[in-house]
Amino acid sequence: MNKITQAEYDALPLNEYGQRVCPPKTDYSNVAHFGTDAQFGNFARFGNSARFGNSAQFGTDAQFEGMDFKAKPGNALIQFDRFGSVNRCTQFFNTEGGVWVRCGCQLLILEDFRKRVSEVYGNKEHGFIYLGIAAVAEEYFKQENERNAK
Repeated sequence: MNKITQAEYDALPLNEYGQRVCPPKTDYSNVAHFGTDAQFGNFARFGNSARFGNSAQFGTDAQFEGMDFKAKPGNALIQFDRFGSVNRCTQFFNTEGGVWVRCGCQLLILEDFRKRVSEVYGNKEHGFIYLGIAAVAEEYFKQENERNAK
């Protein structure tokens, strides 16, 4: 597997839609920022602190943070940025093994994320926000999965 740097990523060509074309079977773990419209081929691998723009798309065998699950077809990642107790980014991954959540140093399956939020924040403002985005992500991936099942 080829491993590329941020500079090599930044030099990748853009397609006719202005999206960076990212080769398959590539290790992107040294790349910290992917921009808004990157597209990734099958078998791509990403590091723990990778961030993706709103329209990033991933191949069917993309792997997130070493999880043993393949990404589901379609938009396999959504993120909410600059909110919560420390204005961090929270990412949701739609995988064959369920929806996973990266929030700070936590990487949890969706149900465990909800339990953790309830334990830490209870009925306080940040708890409502985190549980709200979890509901949005769950519904979005449910609809995405239904579209891709057709």
